[in-house]
Amino acid sequence: MSIIDNIAKRVLRKGTVIEKRKIAGDTYHLMLMSEELKDLPYAPGEQVKVYIGADNDLSFSDKMRTYSIWNYEPDNGVIDLAISTFSNGPGAEWVKNIRECDVVYFGGMKGKRQIDDSADYYILVGDVSSLPHLYELNRHLSANKKVYSFIHSEFHEDFFTDVDGSTPLSFYTMQSADCPVKLMKAIHGIIEREQGRGVAYLEGEAEVCIAIHHYLKKHEQWQSKQIHTKPFWSQGKKGLD
Repeated sequence: MSIIDNIAKRVLRKGTVIEKRKIAGDTYHLMLMSEELKDLPYAPGEQVKVYIGADNDLSFSDKMRTYSIWNYEPDNGVIDLAISTFSNGPGAEWVKNIRECDVVYFGGMKGKRQIDDSADYYILVGDVSSLPHLYELNRHLSANKKVYSFIHSEFHEDFFTDVDGSTPLSFYTMQSADCPVKLMKAIHGIIEREQGRGVAYLEGEAEVCIAIHHYLKKHEQWQSKQIHTKPFWSQGKKGLD
């Protein structure tokens, strides 16, 4: 065991994998339980940093991965994560190999990708890597808000339901190369119809996020604070923290 592993195990929180299931073509559902997760301050949209480098020969920068919290049960000290593997990053290998009853080390829950409840309508765009975060945001938006969603993948088997088994967001199968243009056209139609202030959450593959972000600013004249952009991975790279 390395010195870094020893330090990490002393300073980080410790939990146990109480359930692991493959829920889609490239996605695993993990449930982590810990006494140290009970009754923590939490805002929907936060993330948790997980130490995936224990006893693994990884570079220091690859030993921590950040995952969106899909669901949090403060009374039981349980968080749900949905981790996709198609980026082939360090986290992909870790989640493939982790087993139920394994110990997991992690940091606190925090993050800036929390809910902006000030808009009249919302546009949620992402691939399946962003689906847990977008599900969690959608679940906690005010009931009177209009939500338009575009969850895209090349294969229908990549999609999965929310933790309660519902499917509140809309799925679209499309090729990656066609994705930005098709999304821009659909988004333009929404903005033309709607009145009031809109807010967009753009997540998942970096190239798609950047293209839609640029479109909203340049062509729809949206302000930066209306656009929340978070790439999770990029083509040709081994995942993003």
